[in-house]
Amino acid sequence: MSAVGARRPRLCLLTALAALLAALGRCQGSLSTRVWPAVVPRAPPSAQVPAPSLLSCALRCLRAAAAGCAAVHHGGGWCRLYARAACDGDGGGLEYQQSPTDDRYVAVSLPAPRPVGDRCPGPRDGSDACERVCTPAAGGDGSWTLLGHRLPASVDVWTTRGTFGAVWKQITEQQCQLSIGATGQSLLALGFGPAADVSFLFVVFVFNDMVAISETVSASGASASEMVDAQRPLLRPPALTSLWVSWCDGVLQVNVTRPEGGDPVTTSLPIGSPPAAVEFVNLQGYTNVWRLGRPLADPWTATEAGWTAQRVYTVPAKSALWRRVAAAPVPSWSVEFLCAGAAGCHVLFKETALTSALVHVVLDGNGTQVRLSADGQTVLPYPLRAAADVDPLHFRWFRVTFDAGRVLAFDDGGDATGPAGPRAVMNESLTELWAAVAADPAADSPPPPPAQVSCLGLASEQQPASYRVFEYDPQWGQESGYAAGAGLLTAEEGGALLTPTTATSTTPLPSP
Repeated sequence: MSAVGARRPRLCLLTALAALLAALGRCQGSLSTRVWPAVVPRAPPSAQVPAPSLLSCALRCLRAAAAGCAAVHHGGGWCRLYARAACDGDGGGLEYQQSPTDDRYVAVSLPAPRPVGDRCPGPRDGSDACERVCTPAAGGDGSWTLLGHRLPASVDVWTTRGTFGAVWKQITEQQCQLSIGATGQSLLALGFGPAADVSFLFVVFVFNDMVAISETVSASGASASEMVDAQRPLLRPPALTSLWVSWCDGVLQVNVTRPEGGDPVTTSLPIGSPPAAVEFVNLQGYTNVWRLGRPLADPWTATEAGWTAQRVYTVPAKSALWRRVAAAPVPSWSVEFLCAGAAGCHVLFKETALTSALVHVVLDGNGTQVRLSADGQTVLPYPLRAAADVDPLHFRWFRVTFDAGRVLAFDDGGDATGPAGPRAVMNESLTELWAAVAADPAADSPPPPPAQVSCLGLASEQQPASYRVFEYDPQWGQESGYAAGAGLLTAEEGGALLTPTTATSTTPLPSP
């Protein structure tokens, strides 16, 4: 690295971030933010934490020190925190990086004059190359902005029964509390953790008659739990129950408010997990609807790469990226994509989001297979066929078609030298194979496979799988309003499903 005196950093004073501690994203004037690109402090960092954006890095910074702070945000999604700003007192000053990078240094402090001298001089030409750090305020319709992209004020997503029914969302603004609307017949379950996997730091369960919370692994190495009886029903579908969850200041707090209002059911638990460690939330249960808004978003939207034509959807282990591909079930549908995965690539077909029968297409280097599942259990595994050319790291092309009960799959036919052209790796008639098994009097009769489909999922099993599908079908993109788990049921379907069985009419979900 060369000293900053050899080159002049671009300097920017912003009247911003005053309300970040209270409202996360509205710019006011009691704090100032200075940003330098491609520089690093001479002093060593005090910590390194994940952060999807420069805004997230600044928020982490504010939590770490009440009187000002500094950090470097790396383009790869990491944030290095510094105990002192480089230009203040004994901060050590700044150095330019020898190789150009996307790293940006940000210092947040009370309003102060621009730093001067060799340690942190102003721009040589006297101009400011300004960069706005804070997120624009919400629009009049309640929408919000993530990395310059406008997202709706709220979206309804569905979770369903079975292995592939959960939904993962990322907490994009690094805050330590969430407000969510949700409903279901018997259980709402939320798991919180540092990554999109099932190693949760703590979990929240809302039953119809009880609220339970648990820290799965506490600071002492043991689990701890609290629960409280609700006295009266908490879930009254299709109306939404309000959940407020906070993990700030070493305490897990949960307030659950019934749809009709009134005093919330509350419980709390001291936890050892630092607020900054929580990055993701997993939503699951039976058939539930969740009304989500800021700051929850699909994980890939938290990076600029997640908005490009070559965007990658990395599906966490034992979950799926579901999409309703047709308003009503159709006899035939194809999906084309690039995929990489250590445990293969997985394509799911269902007649509707609520249908029990699930067609599970496995593409793996050890062999391809079609499985028929019901209620989350495999009831009919078909024989292994030709191996598909799946690579753990490098993306391979696939096309999978469901055609009136027949499944066809193609890979790129490639090897170490590259793709050779489409090669058939599967051509199975589910109806014929099912009929052969069903005719065996010694075998349990499995449910018949679907003849039509309307929902399609790109899934993972024991390990995450990554998909590039937007470049083949833009309907998989955020630009069309798509969000993981959204649109699987219409409001009328959801209202009919969630209305208590004693009701005689179907009631749509309340509008956002």
